[in-house]
Parts: sequence; structure tokens; C-alpha cells
Amino acid sequence: MVSLDKLLQQNKWWTKGSDFWTDDVDFSKYNSLTVHIDRREPSLAPGKIVVIKGPRRVGKTMSIKLAIKNLIDHGNANPDDILYLSFDEAISPKEMESTVRNFINKPHSGVTYVFLDEIQSVKGWEGALLGLANSGLLKNTAVVITGSIAHFFSPETLPGRGMEGNIYYLRTADFRTFVLALLNPRRVDLQNLVSQRIGYPFTSQELKMLYDCVSKNEIDLEEDSREIYKKVSEVERYFIPISKLVELYIYSGGYPVSINNRLFDTKVAGLQIYEEIYNYIKNDAATITKRISGDPMKADKAIAGILDYVGKKVSYSKMARNSGMNKATLIDYFGRLENSFVFLNIGGVKITETGLLESKVKKFYFSDVFMHYSAGAAKAGKTGDVFSKEVVNSSNVGTIVEEITAGHLVRVKEQDGMKPYETYLKFYDVANRGEIDFLYKRDNSTVLGIEVKYQNDASVQDIKKVKNIEEYLLLTKSSEVSKRGECLTVPIALFLVMLKSSKFDL
Repeated sequence: MVSLDKLLQQNKWWTKGSDFWTDDVDFSKYNSLTVHIDRREPSLAPGKIVVIKGPRRVGKTMSIKLAIKNLIDHGNANPDDILYLSFDEAISPKEMESTVRNFINKPHSGVTYVFLDEIQSVKGWEGALLGLANSGLLKNTAVVITGSIAHFFSPETLPGRGMEGNIYYLRTADFRTFVLALLNPRRVDLQNLVSQRIGYPFTSQELKMLYDCVSKNEIDLEEDSREIYKKVSEVERYFIPISKLVELYIYSGGYPVSINNRLFDTKVAGLQIYEEIYNYIKNDAATITKRISGDPMKADKAIAGILDYVGKKVSYSKMARNSGMNKATLIDYFGRLENSFVFLNIGGVKITETGLLESKVKKFYFSDVFMHYSAGAAKAGKTGDVFSKEVVNSSNVGTIVEEITAGHLVRVKEQDGMKPYETYLKFYDVANRGEIDFLYKRDNSTVLGIEVKYQNDASVQDIKKVKNIEEYLLLTKSSEVSKRGECLTVPIALFLVMLKSSKFDL
């Protein structure tokens, strides 16, 4: 069982009550940030196991601490009814099970809450949790587990034990969340700072009107292009400030630390953040994503191998030759990197007489553009700040925006075990004629073709029209919002700020 000293260190509300946050290291880091990223909170209920998964440093632990504070502050739980265990230091499944069992068996006034953070570090955690569930101990307990591995947590892990429909993703902040965090009218202290950084002087009334407009308008890709056109037209009056904000997001990505760093331009801390994020994504991909630990040096080699091919159609064979890795080893480490939320793997399709057919080529993107900058800087031997500026100020900025778009599209209706993003998001490989960047398959089986052209002179003529694709969406840098036949043109800034995510995306 975990020692009492460690339990008291991790569960300070047992002795401090709702004031625990004043002496909590995670709250200290959180309060040091000027911009706080608001996340949705999943509902907690006795007998249910809620899973929250996503990459490191996105705020999973902080989400738990905020949930604990809210439970206490709102009177929904007594401090003695809440257990938190962090597994940054690995323990045995027996230790975990006995600690939870001992906690639940103590006298409690009502529902108990158990939070198990980064549980993948406990080898065999599934058996321990299954034992607790089978014993009936979790009947009056709400359990929350977090982890940094995509494929370890699924309804099949603990079938019939309250996990179904309770698996959520907490990724880096998308652009919509980013904008609502920066422009929150309750944060008057941010108004002048944001205005200065983007060169746009907000008035208090304009800020409130913009915030309200964005909050109330969302794009649902399940709707047809006429409805999307109608909704975008509601927000296009704010194109100038939103386009300036997307330029800021292109540099920062969605990590809370990178957003704050970009906003305040803290040089020394900023350089450390790039290195820190890269070490996380490299080491986690190698060591925690599979039962057999891998080699961080091979993960480093696999990451370096993708940098020249971001957003380009490529086969595993070609990438293996380019990276100097064995093909099987490369595929293994690409799987590890995807499983730790570093890479997005978008499959290609071709057209045949019978319909769309999977092709052998794929397109890879980093899940967040800040991961891209961190990895690219490490490979180039440059600081992250220098590398990101070079990329954004080059012809490759279009690829960066396409990568950001991919990172947003995977969130649209992702639901673990039922709708992973590869079931509804592809790209179209038109033989000898280029490609269509993304194909989005709607629930009614119609297909929306999405083309990203981050330039002011893009037109619908740039879209490769093919059969089996009913509607097209052209995303551009310009302010044009128009609809011509089956083609809808929308500024990328407005599209990203309005794009609706899955209810399972926190």
C-alpha cells in the first residue's frame, strides 16, 4: 500500500480542506500562467469509470485538481471522500489496489471519488481496477483515470464496468478554445495585452460582442454547405481580429505553456519549453506506449524522418529508406508516436468503378504545431523560436496551416472504440493530378472535400473535382466568404474558430 506520508503529500485537502490549492505545486504552476485554458468537465457518477487521455503537458493533472476543488467548494463532496494518486513514480498494481480498497473501506459520508493520474505507469492496472469493480467496492465510487496512451484505454479494457461512453480526449487547445480564453471579457487585464500582441485595439464593447458572437456560432460538418455558409456569414464581420489571432496561434500551438510564452515573449523560458516538449514526446513514445519499452533514440530517428514529409503523401517504404531505419522498426515507432498523440496518420483513398478504395500512401502530421517546431528545432540544431520563425516566414507556412487544420478535423466526432478519426477522415489521391487535402465522411455517407490554400489569391479553380464527392470546402487566407454551386469558400481563421468538436473532446 502507498505510504501515509505520500498520501498526505498528494491529498492535502484531507488536512487543509478547500485551501489545499494554496500549497499545491500544480496550482502554483497554473496560477503563474496569465492565460488559463478552460476545459469542459465530464460528469462524475458513482459506479462509473471516466477516462481522460491525451499527451503530456496539456493539463490533465490540472483538470483533476480543478475538479477536486470544485467538488469541495460546491459542497458536493467532503475532503475526506476524495482520493488522488499520481503515478509519476511507478508502483505495483497490488499497491494501487490495496490503497484504493483501504480508502473506500473507511467510513464516508456519501459518494467517494478516486482520481488515478497517468495510470499507464502501473503495469497491470487493468487487473487491479477489474478486481475492485468485481468486488462491488466501486458501486458508490466515481473513478477518474488519466493517461497519455491512446490505445490502452477502451471499453474492452473493462467491459461492463461503467467505462462505456465515458472515455474522453484532452488534447492541446484548439483555436476556438484559444480565442475564447484570450478574449474572455471577464479578464479585463488581458485586453490591452492581447491588443498589443496582435496589433488590434479592442474596445471593451467590441471585445464582448466578438466573444459572444464566437461563443454562439459553431460549424457542424454534418450540416450541408448552405447551412455552414449561413453560419460563417454571421461571424465574418470579425474577420480582421480573428485572422490576427490565428497568426498568433500558428506560432504558439495549443499547449498552455506555449500560449503563455508566445503572448509574453519570455525568451529564456520559451527555449526551455521547446526542449521540454520534445523530450516528452520522444521519451513517452518510446517507453510507455507499449508493453515492451522502446529506445528513445529510435523514436528520435522516426520523428526526424517525418519532418521532411509533413503533409506529403508518402509510403512507409519511402520513409524507411529516407530515415535509414528498417521498415518494420519504422512502423513500430510510428505506431508508438501515434499512440502517444504525437503523430496523426491520415490514410489516402483512390477512386475506382466501385467507389473509394484505400491506397498505400499516407499523410502524417504532428498533432500540434508546437510539437512540429520542437522536433524541427532539435533536428536542425536551432532554438525553437528561430526554427518556427523560419518555417512560418517561408513557403512552408501553407503546410503548417494544413497541419493545424488536420489537428482540428480529428476532433470533430472522435469517439473511442466507435468513431476513431481514421473512420471519417481521409485524403484523396488523384492520380497524376494532385490531391484533395482532406475528405470528411458524414454520418449520412456523403463526402465533403476540404482543400487548404493559405493564400489570398486562392479560388475554387484550385479544387480538383471528382465524382463521389458531393460538396467542397476551400479554406483560404483571404476574407472571402462565398458559395458557388457545390463549392464553399471560407477564411481558414473563421473556419477554425467556429469548428465544433466532439462532445468527447474536453
